[in-house]
Amino acid sequence: FTRERAVLQQCLAELLDGVARGLSVNGCNITGSFAEGWANSLAQVNGKTAADSDIDWTFLVEEPVFHLEGGCKCNRSRMDSRPLNVVQGHALVDSGAGCQPAVSAPASGARPAQDACHAVQCCSVYFEERIRVLLPAPNQLLPNVHLVRATRPNEFNELRVSFSFHEKQIMRNLNTVQGQLFVIIKFIFKRYLPHTLATPGLKTYHAKTLLFFMLEKHGMHNASKWE
Repeated sequence: FTRERAVLQQCLAELLDGVARGLSVNGCNITGSFAEGWANSLAQVNGKTAADSDIDWTFLVEEPVFHLEGGCKCNRSRMDSRPLNVVQGHALVDSGAGCQPAVSAPASGARPAQDACHAVQCCSVYFEERIRVLLPAPNQLLPNVHLVRATRPNEFNELRVSFSFHEKQIMRNLNTVQGQLFVIIKFIFKRYLPHTLATPGLKTYHAKTLLFFMLEKHGMHNASKWE
């Protein structure tokens, strides 16, 4: 697994994304490890999606567009709804929408399993300065965040703020060493620790959190730190 091979998989994901958008009514976006190019399989490096992995899709609902407190820069007098308060990465809403962000479809023939997530758009990027720290180009165009149906434990009236589009941008800019490090961290979290130390529940986002912390600390392009 090298950056060159990751780029090839990213190009394949972009092609698949373009075909899907032409066939879909709602705006769809391919996300997750398949689109990012790294660790879509922890068992093989031939480009095939692992049997226990999947391809993630995010379908953006055009309306309504939500506003987040601390990120919204819209003219308040022209807004049709008040900005939502955000607590621990979750926007507080008036009524609950469930806590199942994705609907799974099993693998069929040569097609890998898929997860489809419907999300609502927000008007802003939200924490833009923190995201740009992890991107190489200071003026790179950033998509807005979106909200998905997921809550914190024992909470109900909230939606999770998703940065999946920004994660894809960050992961696609990893060099070979950084990408390989992520694959190793993900393997340890999802394959090694659950079986050796009985620590189930570790997810891909835990591996990304650790990687992003290291990227922020050492810098994306500090070669001496990463070699």
